[in-house]
Amino acid sequence: MAKEPAQTPGEGTGRWLNRDGNRKRTHFSRGANRVEWRREQTLRDWYGADFSTEEIVAHQTPARDVSDVLTGVLAKIGSRDMALLEAIRHQWADCVGSDVADQSVPAAIRRGILEVEVRNSSWLYILKWERRPQIVVKLEAMTDGQITDVRFVPAGRYVASGAREGAQGPRAGRGGKRWNGAEERSGERGKSDD
Repeated sequence: MAKEPAQTPGEGTGRWLNRDGNRKRTHFSRGANRVEWRREQTLRDWYGADFSTEEIVAHQTPARDVSDVLTGVLAKIGSRDMALLEAIRHQWADCVGSDVADQSVPAAIRRGILEVEVRNSSWLYILKWERRPQIVVKLEAMTDGQITDVRFVPAGRYVASGAREGAQGPRAGRGGKRWNGAEERSGERGKSDD
């Protein structure tokens, strides 16, 4: 049985000079790693300064348009759900009432279920066990059946989603005021000093 000839790395793919070794790094450390730099240096020595750049580019993956990259990213994110979530956030106070809206913020949509962050355990209990059926009915009507259920979770679960910023601005607390732990502590000290 005859052996097949050995292939060069990435032969037939046109990608064996891609700089993938440091793709998870950021900023200046994202350049070529040692192996990739040696490959490029070998081609520079072999082809000379005039032709090496063209040869290196010929063996790399062609550049992609930004629009193609963004289309892929938006498909992964689920832009339809994001638009629906923003619409729900804007109508949240009308849907559940201002008292509930002050204590809760829609945070995410997963498979037709709206996940809502609730700021304290008392309101979490009330919403989960007493008001959930009415809220589900209102949400189904408001979203034309796109939202089929609601799940209430403690605040802080979706910090990266911007759920707190959705309704009343960044780091909003009761009454739409900005909450800052230092301000609250200094207010408590002032009360105890009196």
